[in-house]
Amino acid sequence: MPSSTYLAQQKLNWFRSTAGFTFPATPGTLYISLHTAAPGGNGQTGDVTTALVGGRVSIAGTGFSAPAASPAPSLGQRISNTSSLLMSASATATATLTHFGIWNAASAGNFLAYGVITPAVTILNGDVVRFNAGQLVIEEL
Repeated sequence: MPSSTYLAQQKLNWFRSTAGFTFPATPGTLYISLHTAAPGGNGQTGDVTTALVGGRVSIAGTGFSAPAASPAPSLGQRISNTSSLLMSASATATATLTHFGIWNAASAGNFLAYGVITPAVTILNGDVVRFNAGQLVIEEL
């Protein structure tokens, strides 16, 4: 999962030992956004979250598995959601979802990272968007 511009800068500043820099406090709760295209470095591209499900959906930081080795060839570390996450689509919105984003706030806040929805899913009026356990994967190489 690619890091956002914000998170990449935070990590690089940590490596540089930038004076006064410390990683932000753990978010406790993370928020999922839905996208019709790769969200880009700031999470804004293709964001249909508000139109489709009324806003970002929360997931506890503790709702992710412990880090484990990613399958080859990446050989990085990954975590994934440990229970299903459900969102009800509005009765009027439709979209083909290709990506999801992860934020540290329900609105505004910092965009942290994103992942690809494979295969892309078309959500029709009134559908339920469901991410089963293990489908939201955050991976660091």
